[in-house]
Amino acid sequence: MRDICKDGRMPVNEIYRAFSKLGNLWVPEKITDSTAGGITLPINIYTTENTGIAAFLIAGHHGEETEGPIALAKSIESIRRLGEIMPVVLLPLMNPVGYATDWRYLRQKRWTKKGRGISANDAEPWLTLEDNGNKAKDDEISCQESFKVNNCLISLFEKYKPGVLIDFHGDEKAKGAYIYSHGKYKEQDRIALSLIDLFRRNNVPIATSTRTRWGEEINENGLVKIIPDGSTEDLFAANELIVNGRRVPGPSTETVLALELPYTLSLLKRVDVYRQVIASLPDLLQL
Repeated sequence: MRDICKDGRMPVNEIYRAFSKLGNLWVPEKITDSTAGGITLPINIYTTENTGIAAFLIAGHHGEETEGPIALAKSIESIRRLGEIMPVVLLPLMNPVGYATDWRYLRQKRWTKKGRGISANDAEPWLTLEDNGNKAKDDEISCQESFKVNNCLISLFEKYKPGVLIDFHGDEKAKGAYIYSHGKYKEQDRIALSLIDLFRRNNVPIATSTRTRWGEEINENGLVKIIPDGSTEDLFAANELIVNGRRVPGPSTETVLALELPYTLSLLKRVDVYRQVIASLPDLLQL
């Protein structure tokens, strides 16, 4: 079978095959099946046997953003080495059908002003309202994928205390790279600033003192101090969560980053930059 599809992405079966090679010290688990357009594919999660303060690596929320899943699939050795140093939780393909079919969302090909882009990272039912900590932001689960994925993550937080979350994205409308910083230190996050430096060393243009396609302000360092957006990143950053109708402590993760690379770079270049990010994690995390 060919190693790449027409647009340069790895076939989805090759993505799955890559993570099957993580080794005996990793525990694979199917969270749920995702079905759309007559196609059913599993959403898998991989955890190290060692537990404790962990690095969470996530990719593939948006099906057309292929650089994250490909970079993780091509970085098995780096991920394996990281897992030997610290606990790791890997969720590399959040929207496998979207990846295979070039659909951004689970039920919608691209974002539109009229439609709601349903994703497996919709976390509103677990997030508290700012003015009422006893009530969730939304009582309605957007889809079974988000229900299963977010409950799975929450169930892991006791054994795998999130120390850092890195979510790999791409932005086809952006002219430069930028990073959403949801965690404790927001625009002063050391790891986020180090990753901006890594981008610059790789001749990646940085979006500074401008706005994202969604209207959020990007500061002079290429970081977005994100307001709550109801995403999995918010779940990791939250001080409190709503679980089974009760308010419970949240993970309060210090570093919660969503990386965005511009499509002015080729897919090959974006994958290479993200592979460097993954390889640099032991140094960035000061392990």
